[in-house]
Amino acid sequence: MLNNFSLSQIKLLEGILLERQKTNHSYLMKLQNDNLLQAYYYEAGLLNPRDYNYKGKLHGGWEAIHSPIRGHFLGHFLSAASMLYQSTKDPEIKVKVDKIVQGLGKCQMENGGEWVSPFPEKYLYWLKEGKRVGVPHYVVHKLIQGLYDAYRYAENKLALNILDKYTNWFVRYCEQIDDKLMDQILDEETGGMLETWSYLYMETGEEKYKRLIYKYTRRQLFDKLLDGQDVLTNMHMNTTVPEAIGMAIAYKATGDEYFRNAVMAYWEIAVDRRNSFCTGGQSSGEIWTPPGVIASRLGSKTQEHCCVYNMCKLANILFTWTGDIKYANYIELNIYNGMLAQQNPRTGTPAYFLPLGPGSKKEWGSETEDFWCCHGTVVEAHSSIQKYIYYRIDDSIYISQYFSSELEENDFTIKQIIDKQTGNIGSVTVYDSGLVNRPYSKKVILNIKCKVPKKLEIKLRVPDWISDKPIVTVNGQRVETNESPSSWISLNREWDNDEIVLELPYTIKGVNLPDEPNLYAFMLGPIVLAGIIDKERELEFDGQDFIELFRPYDERHWSEWRDEFITRGQKENIKFMPLYKVFDETYTVYFPIKRI
Repeated sequence: MLNNFSLSQIKLLEGILLERQKTNHSYLMKLQNDNLLQAYYYEAGLLNPRDYNYKGKLHGGWEAIHSPIRGHFLGHFLSAASMLYQSTKDPEIKVKVDKIVQGLGKCQMENGGEWVSPFPEKYLYWLKEGKRVGVPHYVVHKLIQGLYDAYRYAENKLALNILDKYTNWFVRYCEQIDDKLMDQILDEETGGMLETWSYLYMETGEEKYKRLIYKYTRRQLFDKLLDGQDVLTNMHMNTTVPEAIGMAIAYKATGDEYFRNAVMAYWEIAVDRRNSFCTGGQSSGEIWTPPGVIASRLGSKTQEHCCVYNMCKLANILFTWTGDIKYANYIELNIYNGMLAQQNPRTGTPAYFLPLGPGSKKEWGSETEDFWCCHGTVVEAHSSIQKYIYYRIDDSIYISQYFSSELEENDFTIKQIIDKQTGNIGSVTVYDSGLVNRPYSKKVILNIKCKVPKKLEIKLRVPDWISDKPIVTVNGQRVETNESPSSWISLNREWDNDEIVLELPYTIKGVNLPDEPNLYAFMLGPIVLAGIIDKERELEFDGQDFIELFRPYDERHWSEWRDEFITRGQKENIKFMPLYKVFDETYTVYFPIKRI
């Protein structure tokens, strides 16, 4: 099995991921602790809205104290802030985590020593009676996972103590529920309850957590998937993805092969046997799209961000299990066209959906008035995104994603720089790289420094989007490779103070829909390009390679080659830009092609 590195071992360097992490960091620090805790204080009798005298005002939207989903964001916040602390070691965000955990501890005492949710116990008892108010298990999972992450990433021991007491309530609750009734309860959105029970069982070894693992296993869903049945089509997507993640962690906790087999079956039916949009997303109106039926699902509510984030979490686990490059390709596609495309670069708030219909526009959430579910997953995503870059098994280091970053191990470091291919900026003059026009390649420079010479196998991912053979040099010497798309370049030698340069050629490719083969989106390597136009427009094309349909537009600004293009030979030409850079522009992604 491959292993992820600790977040503290991977430092993001100048580039898009660091920019977005800083935006995320700023947003998390803006939010007031008392506001984050407002639903918990209200349930514990510590807040009277009529006598509200905190700084600012009560949070609104899904976090409003009358909302049945109130309190979910605080759990996400704890997870995100704790991961960000491990990433950055920022003491201010650590203090923020600690104070929030203290506030939850106070609420638990006021509620009698166990209960710590932002709503009354009866919400869960109502589930036994067939009543429904919101999604109480979903909210509980965000809280218990946030507390566990505060313990795991931010070293807060009180969080684990709160969880221990809180779990006792759930043990008694589950003792009153037989398996048939539990199956009915699990048909509601339970989030990743199984995930957190599994982590706690691994952490403590206590039998109560193991009992809860099996109680929260949704066999009626996963047994059907193991039988090869596609029961996902038109099912609420983000109900099932956290459950699959929970099954994966349960396998790690128990060694029970049922969990592993169920997760592998889930991925096969969810992804391998199902089509996706060009972005990598597979949801429309929060439900799974049918295999082979995509065109009719294009519209204003494609690709929920929660699904993007959670599917990447699952892909990460499966990559560590198998080393199969398809999972790394999947993650890359969803980083660019999901996590980056659905985070507001100015505020850090999300676009709940990523519209892919003609004349689309992203709808950004507000900082304090919405708090959709995707508010939570977007802050988590940009607190932990570097975990997808490097992996290890023994003395093999897998470089899975190409973003400027630095991996620090005890006896060596790997510094990865994405070369802008524009030369070096001096105080007065610019030394250019010699390129006259924008390069159609990604150039990655890897500097490896060892305290003493060390034998390592460095494995470089060859993505599925390359348009020609990759070029590799070690210390300036060309290394012959025969690797095809979706393979690994293996460099096995003793390293000391060395440099690897990897060039990955790409082009603009057209990606059509299975049920509308003449409807195309366009991609620059892994990046979806959006046409800046308010309607669907037919494009005329008589060539073979879609790059012939485009020419670069405004291609160079100072030390940057820009990824903007304009069509050629149309009655009215259309500007295209990366979908993840679209902010408030109206755009269209899919275009019918007329062959001439």
